[in-house]
Amino acid sequence: MAVTTINVQKITAFNSALTEASLMTAIATSSEGAVVTLGKDEKCLLRIYTSASTDQTLTVSKGNGIQGVADLSITVPSGGAVVVQLESGKFRQVSGTNKGKVMLVPGADATVLVGAYQLY
Repeated sequence: MAVTTINVQKITAFNSALTEASLMTAIATSSEGAVVTLGKDEKCLLRIYTSASTDQTLTVSKGNGIQGVADLSITVPSGGAVVVQLESGKFRQVSGTNKGKVMLVPGADATVLVGAYQLY
């Protein structure tokens, strides 16, 4: 299975809305994870959601640059969501196939939906 690409949705103005259901991308354990190209750190958010009856995990892989020292494990509560603002220096790939991207890996039995948003 291929890596899933999550497209960043841009919120283009204050007081505007996006219909979120169509903006979330499923990442299942059977996939090879997902990649997302973040914009400026202070303007990008990831929203991670699960409808599972148990807590789920998603790992943000450490970047391969000088600041990439540890993966980040995010726990998503059962039937809930979390919002994360990532520091790109720690998680962005600076070389290789996924250059410029952040890599997301679902847990062993996780199925989550991820949306990426760039604020105005």
